[in-house]
Amino acid sequence: MAVNNSARVETALKTPALLMKTPLNRVDIRFIADSILKYGARTLFLYEDASLNVFLTKLELELELKLPLDYGLCVNFRDKNREAVASDVISALETNFKYLFLREPSYSGVTAVNHIAGCDFISDIRKKYASKFGIIVQNCFLHGADEELLQKHFACGADFVATLNANLSHEHLNKYGGRLIKLKKSAAIEPPYPAMEMENTIFEIDLKQDACVDLF
Repeated sequence: MAVNNSARVETALKTPALLMKTPLNRVDIRFIADSILKYGARTLFLYEDASLNVFLTKLELELELKLPLDYGLCVNFRDKNREAVASDVISALETNFKYLFLREPSYSGVTAVNHIAGCDFISDIRKKYASKFGIIVQNCFLHGADEELLQKHFACGADFVATLNANLSHEHLNKYGGRLIKLKKSAAIEPPYPAMEMENTIFEIDLKQDACVDLF
């Protein structure tokens, strides 16, 4: 199946693009904001993991940073029911999130309470919200079934595929071109912070939030 290049698809994220867990407490917002500034981030994807609500975090970061960023919501299909996921999408629309990122869930967390098919979700988003969001799906590219699923996601309206850089082949790079986003994992970087201006790349940053005490 050929990849359908939709007119709504942008060719690149604004970079540097970061993927971060929301902080554990509101007092940690300053630590997170400081790190975002040092990385020079222009796009920020947020997810929760027994941590602050994404939308509260975005509001607090905007007050602290006072600079425009593109925001992406990591959609959680594992421990939220359909109503909760739908509510998150509405909140993302009302708070000007630009992207919805369907990350592959961590199976080390809580027992799944919900199973939502990615294709159904994407089709529903396109039906309700048209091009209000850019939709990114994560795909491991580990076997043929992964790529078959990706083709279904594209057919339903997904804009981008994101995958760990280690799983990419030259065939994938050539086949998906500007629709492919590379994921790179990175620990907190000590100063001087290197420039991370890489096209179509999201850096997943693991910030040790116990270091917050150093800022106060």
